[in-house]
Amino acid sequence: MKAVYYQNPGEEEKLLYKPGLGFPLEEPVLTREVGTAGSLQFRIYEEHEAYTKIHPLSTYFMVREGDEEIFRGRNIGSEENFYRMGDIICEGDLNFLCDSIMRPYTHTGSIEEFMEKLLESHNGQVEERKQFRLGIVTVKDSNDRISRSDSGYTKSLEVLKDKLVDTHGGYLRTRKTDGIYYLDYIEDYGEENRQKIRFGENLLDLTKYVEPSQIITALIPNGSEIEKNGEKSLLGIGEVNEGADYIFNEQAVQKYGWIFGQKTWKDVTKADNLLKKAREYLDTAAGLPVTMQLKAVDLIHTGADIQSFQVGYWTEVVSEINGVNGWYMLTKIENNLADPEADVIVLGGSIDTLTSGNLDNKKMTDKKLSQAVKEKTETSIRLLTKEELFEILI
Repeated sequence: MKAVYYQNPGEEEKLLYKPGLGFPLEEPVLTREVGTAGSLQFRIYEEHEAYTKIHPLSTYFMVREGDEEIFRGRNIGSEENFYRMGDIICEGDLNFLCDSIMRPYTHTGSIEEFMEKLLESHNGQVEERKQFRLGIVTVKDSNDRISRSDSGYTKSLEVLKDKLVDTHGGYLRTRKTDGIYYLDYIEDYGEENRQKIRFGENLLDLTKYVEPSQIITALIPNGSEIEKNGEKSLLGIGEVNEGADYIFNEQAVQKYGWIFGQKTWKDVTKADNLLKKAREYLDTAAGLPVTMQLKAVDLIHTGADIQSFQVGYWTEVVSEINGVNGWYMLTKIENNLADPEADVIVLGGSIDTLTSGNLDNKKMTDKKLSQAVKEKTETSIRLLTKEELFEILI
């Protein structure tokens, strides 16, 4: 069961909402998504004891599932309607990195060293409760050395996205461990949800979206800026690719035709490394990206002794009627805290949201998305009773 707590500066945290206890909230929804800050939204009645204690930016909210904190954020806006009911919107703590500015810098070194430099700058500008320590870093550079510089004044979160995520992929993630808040930079969450999602069991509704507009069958890759004969240009692959500045996927070209795309890896300085990255990227970009939005019963709500669905974890989905049978990354969860059966789960994603952070990851290859691509399908399935769910637990 998920519970919401709130805290103002210098005060102890207090319980705001727990299903079945105290005065309720209206439509409390927690949204978590890989690589983003996430959000918490709800309406609060004037009769609630916390109604006058919620303030913009300074009031923090924590959502816990058991003893684990699964969300921390702050109030970024509220609106009171005619009936004195307040609409509250909270952003996740990854956005605390928007409160600091990275001054002009030049960096040559590892990704970890770059992040250490950025967090040292951030932590020196903000109060303690908005500070982070460097956590897990699994995204690697092929040369184990990056060069970054900026003459402007840029928000710390924008620096991380522009100088790391946009060039190396991966996901930024905040987490709390032993009372300390960490910032991770990971290429894959690396775990599996223990629960399976199956047609006729805990799957309630499924909609599959095919996004053909994002397919490319040929790619022009570029790397860092180079100077040759007094002229500046971007590194290409011609010298290691028989003079051609592009590569293509033969099977995809035969199936979909020639569809060119371009991608730049600003940190790549060698043509052979650029060609390797380009091939890995095209292997994924040449396939039809599929996103599935579905409703599934989280068996933890039936009292089962099982871990709830986790964002970023690989999840097995089996629904033959929809042509779905494989492992997918759970990219987004919308938890309706008052009505868990209304939870929405999003699996898979587009090239930008799913695969850009996993191109070098063996697990992505081992669990290749294996599903028959069909037209958008919608299926509604009878909601099973709690007793029926217990009988089919696996």
